[in-house]
Amino acid sequence: MLCFRCLLGGVVLCIASAGARAGDAPDAGEIRSRFLRMAEFATAELQKPITVFHDRKDASTATHHMPSFEDVHAARALCVAYDLTGNEKYLAACRRWSDRMLDFQDRMIPAGAYYMNHGRAPGEDKGPWNVADSGSVALGVLATAVRLADRDPVGYARYLNSVSTFCTTTREFPAPTPICSRVTRWRHFGW
Repeated sequence: MLCFRCLLGGVVLCIASAGARAGDAPDAGEIRSRFLRMAEFATAELQKPITVFHDRKDASTATHHMPSFEDVHAARALCVAYDLTGNEKYLAACRRWSDRMLDFQDRMIPAGAYYMNHGRAPGEDKGPWNVADSGSVALGVLATAVRLADRDPVGYARYLNSVSTFCTTTREFPAPTPICSRVTRWRHFGW
């Protein structure tokens, strides 16, 4: 199974290889075409049922089992694919992914956290939970939200509320020592 790092790398490679020879300007039409092929892959991947990430070597294609902070690269790329084409399937894939993230968030401890598809799972109160990985998820949910501002005020508000709740959670976490970063606190001290 290809991971989303491959998707991101593929976007970079499609830009780099779009010129016929070194020094040629990349062909915008070719870049767009390759980017949209990668968006098709991401759309299909994000439709699969999610299973917990355990191993990068897992070659199963029946489920999606990558960390959520990597999914966000695909979700944000799909937002751009929607902006470029107006194709609703790209926005629908982003909304489906964001809805899954909100469903997990509703069951996370601490309240407002995002599930990373590794470490602490929804409903668990022990284990690593990391602000940086979860912050990436928040960016994907926010990218989806801004595309809904004029077309779905309820969805827009729901996604913004999710991100706001996450921000409040990270802001209100009590520091065990003044020199300890939020990431270190949650990784080593738990909640």
